[in-house]
Amino acid sequence: MMFDDVHLRKIKEDAAMGKRIDFSVYDDGVLRYEGRLCVPSSVDLKNEILSETHKSLYLVHHGSTKNVLRLTGRKCQSPIHWDEVGERKVLGLEIVQQTCEVIEKIREKMKVAQNRQKSYADNQRKHFEFAAGDNVFLKVAPMKGVMRFGKKGKLSPIFVGPFEILERIGDLAYRLALPPSLARVHNMFHVYMLPKSDLTYDEVPIQILDRKVQELRTKKISLVKVLLRNYAVEEETWECEDEIRAKYPHLFD
Repeated sequence: MMFDDVHLRKIKEDAAMGKRIDFSVYDDGVLRYEGRLCVPSSVDLKNEILSETHKSLYLVHHGSTKNVLRLTGRKCQSPIHWDEVGERKVLGLEIVQQTCEVIEKIREKMKVAQNRQKSYADNQRKHFEFAAGDNVFLKVAPMKGVMRFGKKGKLSPIFVGPFEILERIGDLAYRLALPPSLARVHNMFHVYMLPKSDLTYDEVPIQILDRKVQELRTKKISLVKVLLRNYAVEEETWECEDEIRAKYPHLFD
């Protein structure tokens, strides 16, 4: 259809003879002007091309970049070349080379960021190893409205167990002996979900150190400063006097 147009046919002949350096004929016989495809000046063909273009998923209307300019104060950038939109023409190997250079820079920066985040995570990561027969707790993530693991006080527990380890699966997983109440839970878990059972302890209050009354809008609450002992570690905390008196009456003798 292109060379049914007399004008384009004449331009093709001149381009083949080197008389029109701004036009070129590619190996497939298509005539191009500065790398852009030439089509006949036909109303039907133009309508067909425009209709097909507007149906494309990759179409971006030229006016849409104005919103970017208003919001950011700079022109919209190409998602491939990251170059300013305008009359500059980058064709062939040049755009491929520049795009590859930009992508390589992005990969290097992403690698640096990845290594930095990995170093932060590695500093806080602890390595655990267990053997068959060891007892461990299981770290769970309670779901709102689902009481699968019971309750601890007013809240759902974060750790349940302890459970016995049956076997080691690979380098980082273990199979646990779960009770019948957890029969629907898969019994193989990652090592970071299994803190040792001896890491938990009971806090034992050993002495009342001080008292105070906390005034609220409508009532007053009596508090006591309690000295707690966790094995060889001692710490102090303020607790409600009524609760401590009910659980440990000997501290008030």
